[in-house]
Amino acid sequence: MTEDNQQIIDILNEIIEAQAIEPKTAEKIEQWFETQREKEVAEVTTVIPLSDTQRASLGHKLSEIFNRPLKIDNRIDEKILGGMKIKVGSQVIDATLLNKIGQLKSWMHEQIEQLSS
Repeated sequence: MTEDNQQIIDILNEIIEAQAIEPKTAEKIEQWFETQREKEVAEVTTVIPLSDTQRASLGHKLSEIFNRPLKIDNRIDEKILGGMKIKVGSQVIDATLLNKIGQLKSWMHEQIEQLSS
């Protein structure tokens, strides 16, 4: 969530505490901001931080793919081993080494089962 959106949510919470707005109304507004955040941010998980050049290039490419401007939120997770995972709203592109190893493991289990039958 952007800093501006968080400030607006904080203001709404103060208004709720002052009983100047119904909690349900504030909740709807907060959900709207969350929806807007999903439309604006691409969560990109990598093992090491993206360089400014990589961030700009990836942001440009993802904006073309998703047909809207996207900001890159680079998250670091060494558990993925390599590659990257991209999440835009509810869509996920998992090109991590951890995912590829999992796919290979599943395939190997299937092959072993077929040989055993």
